[in-house]
Amino acid sequence: TCAYPPCLSHNMDYPMTPRSLVSALMLSTALFVAGCESAEEKAEGYYQSALSLMEDGDVDRALIELQNVFQFDGFHLEARQLYADTQFERGNFQEAYGQYLRLIEQHPEVTPIRQRLAEMAISRSDWDEVTRHGMAAFEQDPDSARSRAINAILSFRNARINNEDAAAAEAVEDIREVLTETPDNQIARQVLIEALIGGNTPSAALPELDILLAQDPMQFRFQMAKMQLLSNIGREDAAKAQLDEMFALFPDNREVHRILFLWYVRQGDDAATEAFLRELAGPPTENTAGHTDLIRYVLGSRGTEAALAELDALITANDGTENGLGYQATRAGISFGTGDQDGAITQMQDILDGAEPSDQIRDIKNQLARMLIQTGDQVGARALVEEVLAEDRANVGALLLRANWKIGEEDPDGAISDLRVALDQAPRNQDVLLLMARAHQRAGQSELASERLALAVEVSGNAAGPSMTYARFLASDNQIPIALAVLENALRVEPRNLELINDIAELRLGQQDWADIDQLRDVLLEINTAEALEMEASLRAAALIGQNRTDEGLAIIQDNLVDPNNPSAATVTVIMTLWNSDRREQARDMLNEALEDLSEDPALRMLDGTMRINEGDLVGAEEIYREVAAEFPGAEAPVRLLFRLLNIQDRGAEALDVLNAGLEANPEAFQLQQIKASFLEAEGDYDGAIAIYEAQYALDDSDVVVANNLASLIATYRDDPAELERAYSIARRLRGIGIPALQDTYGWLEYTQGNYDVALASLEPAAAGLPDEALVQFHLGMTYAALERREDAIATLTRAITLAEGRNLPQMETAASTIEALQAVE
Repeated sequence: TCAYPPCLSHNMDYPMTPRSLVSALMLSTALFVAGCESAEEKAEGYYQSALSLMEDGDVDRALIELQNVFQFDGFHLEARQLYADTQFERGNFQEAYGQYLRLIEQHPEVTPIRQRLAEMAISRSDWDEVTRHGMAAFEQDPDSARSRAINAILSFRNARINNEDAAAAEAVEDIREVLTETPDNQIARQVLIEALIGGNTPSAALPELDILLAQDPMQFRFQMAKMQLLSNIGREDAAKAQLDEMFALFPDNREVHRILFLWYVRQGDDAATEAFLRELAGPPTENTAGHTDLIRYVLGSRGTEAALAELDALITANDGTENGLGYQATRAGISFGTGDQDGAITQMQDILDGAEPSDQIRDIKNQLARMLIQTGDQVGARALVEEVLAEDRANVGALLLRANWKIGEEDPDGAISDLRVALDQAPRNQDVLLLMARAHQRAGQSELASERLALAVEVSGNAAGPSMTYARFLASDNQIPIALAVLENALRVEPRNLELINDIAELRLGQQDWADIDQLRDVLLEINTAEALEMEASLRAAALIGQNRTDEGLAIIQDNLVDPNNPSAATVTVIMTLWNSDRREQARDMLNEALEDLSEDPALRMLDGTMRINEGDLVGAEEIYREVAAEFPGAEAPVRLLFRLLNIQDRGAEALDVLNAGLEANPEAFQLQQIKASFLEAEGDYDGAIAIYEAQYALDDSDVVVANNLASLIATYRDDPAELERAYSIARRLRGIGIPALQDTYGWLEYTQGNYDVALASLEPAAAGLPDEALVQFHLGMTYAALERREDAIATLTRAITLAEGRNLPQMETAASTIEALQAVE
């Protein structure tokens, strides 16, 4: 029940006029009515107010009224949908996505919201969410064109991942059918364009791009896609015309500036390139990003003094402003890069001392944090990043730094979460995309990593760095044709990039594409620098040897590839080529002749030792290795070869002494440490082996072999749940890699997490690839047992016990007891 409002007092300090009496009565009535309204009625009142404000165009106040609705009715469907739709239309996609998620939790039956969530997830490449909402939308309304489009997009992606060409083609036809009904479905057309670009006739995507751009010419991503496609199919004049049109449409866009800059660089005219950058930069008190680009170019083309002169002029012109502070920070960055690290850090701290928070100051804090990371001050760097994020939780630079730390802490999911926030702010930031790809790789999500890398290449305009990263990723998955296409597109943008040419040459040699290698050689000859000519000679020699024209290839090596700083290198290459071509007598004669002139050369002497082993002279080989190891106590190679020689003769104690002496001389010797770890594991010192790999992992957590070995040792010899959880986090990156040893590690760690079906998918191919490894068979057998495949488990565990005979493997006791338990089951 409502309480009546208090009576109006007649004992007032001022006289009651007729007007004030009316006002008081109206206020009293309003309070009475408000007090009697239910929460639902109050919410509806705010909602109606929001609608009126929307009609009047006062969107900001309407959004406030909608937020008031939620205080009284958090389940108000229309209000929350209007709020989410408005945020979406304003480009606040993160806020909109969160509101749509809340809506669908409250009202899971509303198909349009499911469709919107699925479409937004497609744009974010969040395929788990696409599947969750897209399939629900399709089940709720399978006849809807939007639902069918989402379903077809999912089908296309799954077919592409599984290399099912027929299914992919069928999905593309479904997308085309949807587009005939709803030609304005941009998401569906985007996927169709992607499919066509990746198909046999990429030019077929041009009409589809034109349709999209006719609907909205300000769609920058698709203007960029058209420019890149024209370039990739060799229509350079049309690509340049498209780039000029983009510059007219987006005069302030940094990506367009960068691609135009690369076009000027490709012309080889430094003065014209600098003039272009100066024109973009404009007056010294404007466009700090443009002036920073100019300084970077001057630094690379005319040196440090010229760049500092540019900076000093800008600092003077912007004295007393935040822009001036930014240029001072850039100057400190150059000092840091030239070796004055302490001075540069002091300069940065002076800039920040007493500065008020702003975007510029936050950028400077991020720069200082990166400097501190390089000097080893992780604590100081993290403190700065947390300061920045406390002021701006969506700061892209700080999120990048924090995500990088999270990847190193085996928290790729946390890194991805941070990077999604960054991507919402900067959806075409190649640094965010590249780091997100790395996080997805760590999480074992290779498909998502591939998509992020592909987008980074697109955003960069086929720049060499992202293209090489993506191509190496593809090559590691044996997707050589696609990797080559990515590299060759980049070479059109940077035709004098020798690192790009080298990557292409390696793949072409592996494919034995001799005609394409000849074209690469022509490019190198046209570049005509000393490095390019040396690369051309190496490539020509490798191609001749690859075509069994060995003598011609060796002649090129001897005539063109002699390094005065390493005179034996070319000779060693020739001798090894002869040896591997079964021309061993000729190789021995050449080595003997070379040793007459370079009798002290360590590479030739170690090659002599290796030949002696093959010739049966183990004593002579040992003598050579010991001499070289004594003369070069920090070198790994002679210690490694001598250790192996002693081991094959069952002289383990002597081999260990040699190894320990090598590590004493060079404690950081990476390969010797790994040999020591393997030795300790074989001797049963599992803690010692794990400690070595922990130290190596701390130095470089990106090394897949070290990650595998560390995770494998922990999974095999430790049973603490926290340690197993950490090993699982380390091993997630191994998912999908078709190397048996890595499959075994990943599969067994999935077993320890109780994911037996997932474990089986990795352990069966691992056991097939390593049929004589007892522990691999044990892992598979235990997984069969967990899945209640009794006969398979007994057979596989029995095989493991047989293979382990003579070895002290405690797992075999578990295998025996498991067999006994399985045999007792009826």
